[in-house]
Amino acid sequence: MRRLTKLVMGLALTMSAYVASAQGEEPRAGMRPFAAADVYRTFDINRYEKNFAQTLSHPVPMIVESALAQVVMLKLSQPEAACTEWRNRIGILAQEGATPGVRYKAYLATMAFDQPKQFAHIPSGTYRTVDDMFMALTDEVQRVAFTSRDVQ
Repeated sequence: MRRLTKLVMGLALTMSAYVASAQGEEPRAGMRPFAAADVYRTFDINRYEKNFAQTLSHPVPMIVESALAQVVMLKLSQPEAACTEWRNRIGILAQEGATPGVRYKAYLATMAFDQPKQFAHIPSGTYRTVDDMFMALTDEVQRVAFTSRDVQ
C-alpha cells in the first residue's frame, strides 16, 4: 500500500508539474513526477494493473499522459512483467486518444512496451516533468532510427 501511495503521490505531483509547465512555469523545487528507480523495480504490478488501466481510460488527457508515463516507467523497470491490460489500452490510445499529445505519447509507450531493452536506461533518468521523460523516449527512437546500427 505504501508503494501505491508513493506512485499516486507521484501522479499528483506530475499533474501539478504538468499544469505548471503548460502555463509556462517552472516546476517548483521538490516536485518530482516519478518515484525513485527502486520503487518501480519492486512495485507489485499484478496487484495494481487494473487500477492503472482505469487511469489510462480517464477522460482528462493530462491524467492519461501522466498515467502513460508511470506505466512506461514500471514496464521498463520490470520488462518481464506481461502488463497485457496496459499494452492493450495503450494500443487503443495510440489510435484513438483524445488529443494528438495523448496519441503520440501512447505511440512512444507502445514502442517502450514492445522493446523494453532498447529503453532500459529511461528509468534511471532524472526527469523534471512527464514531458521530459517522453522526450527521452523520443530521443532514443530517433537515435536508433537515424543510425545504421540495428537494435533488437
